[in-house]
Amino acid sequence: MLRSHICGKLIITGDNVTYKKCNKYLIGEGSTTINLKNISSVEIDRNLIDSHIIIYSTGDQKIRAEDFSIGDAKKIKKIIEERI
Repeated sequence: MLRSHICGKLIITGDNVTYKKCNKYLIGEGSTTINLKNISSVEIDRNLIDSHIIIYSTGDQKIRAEDFSIGDAKKIKKIIEERI
């Protein structure tokens, strides 16, 4: 499990990738899960200080995990790509 700088965490298990993020009121959280078999690609959207990870599925679903360090984003991308 890796946490973003703000209020989110990306959980990679044997079968799934789940992104849990606080809602806009910082009370509770929402989550999005994609099965590893359904992941078509992983991209890193780099900013000056941090980055966002975008995980695309073979269907219409995607995960946009925000505010990770660039180093963590590279590690996450590598881990996911090794499992798909």
